Formats: sequence, structure tokens, C-alpha cells
Amino acid sequence: MLTQELRDAVLDALRPQGLVERLRHAAVGGYAPVQVLDRLPEATREALQAGHDNPVLARRAAVEAVTFALDDLIVAGVVARRRVRLKSSLVDVYRRTRTAQPGR
Repeated sequence: MLTQELRDAVLDALRPQGLVERLRHAAVGGYAPVQVLDRLPEATREALQAGHDNPVLARRAAVEAVTFALDDLIVAGVVARRRVRLKSSLVDVYRRTRTAQPGR
């Protein structure tokens, strides 16, 4: 489900809302794909998880779809990826670039 609607929803989910989120976003450097999925509108999350009986597999497929959308936005130049260390793990985090359009 790589539609323009999903890409727009992912781009909106990458926008921090409120002062606390802006500070956390600045400290960590972005959002992990699981966090982006959780920030999507409820209807979009349900559409991404539809078609699976097992909730674990449904969530995994939804995270994969979000990751593909993020990779597509990286190619378009509106999202940047970086790797950060959280405790003993390396995690890819994504953030909007400065060249991303303000309304999108």
C-alpha cells in the first residue's frame, strides 16, 4: 500500500507537535518506524494492518509498509535517516528535511 496518501500521512507523522515533542525530537534526532506507525491516523493504521488474522504479523506488515514509505520519501529528498544509539542498540530514526514543504 504505497500510495501518495500513505506518504503524506507518514510525512505528517514526522512533524513534532508541541514543545515536549520538539525537544525530544531534537535530542533523539527523529522517529523510528514503529513510532511513525503509532503516530499515523487510526484509519490509516487499520488499513495497513487489515488482511492479517495474527496481530503480530499485521503489525509487522504495517511497520514494513511505513518503512517502505519512509525509504520512498528519502529518495524524494524530503526525509533523512540517521542511526542513533539507544542503550546498547543502533536504531534508524527518520526526520523531515529542511527542504520538505511546510504544508506537507
